[in-house]
Amino acid sequence: MMEEALSFTQVISLLEYVSHKMVESKELLSHADQAIGDGDHGIGMARGFEAVLEKLKLSTFSTYEDLFKNVGMTLLSNIGGAAGAIFGSLFIGVGKGFAGVESFTSQTWADALTSGLNSVIKRGGAKVGDKTPLLNSRTDKSALFDNDFIVKLQHISSIPSKKLPDKSLKAVESINT
Repeated sequence: MMEEALSFTQVISLLEYVSHKMVESKELLSHADQAIGDGDHGIGMARGFEAVLEKLKLSTFSTYEDLFKNVGMTLLSNIGGAAGAIFGSLFIGVGKGFAGVESFTSQTWADALTSGLNSVIKRGGAKVGDKTPLLNSRTDKSALFDNDFIVKLQHISSIPSKKLPDKSLKAVESINT
């Protein structure tokens, strides 16, 4: 059986969807940050993902590596603070994980996410055993990224943008069930 793969256009559509959801979450993120910080997390995240939307709209990308590294650099230079470093490093690391990869499958995605996670850990200087949310939850997630996961992502990326919020959330939620 041949493994399902997302097209380059579908991956860009998914990045656009995530970016829109992050921008829409500005107030929610800021409200959550008020309990533990200065309450500006949503502002920075919205600014960063608005810049990603602009970058995706105005640029062309030749590889998954190029695409994710550009998203990461955009986040790094627009979010600011620790969140900019974390999210920028994550996406840049994902891009590095796609070096030389021509197909977006469940396995290449899992490998790229692992690369992104390792980039965040390296940037922060964390070590396994440290009591951080990132490392406490760090496990081998490759089992989550089976062929069915890619089929669900294909479904999300094919939904017209005006219908994305309701249907895509249900599809994303079903990934974990």
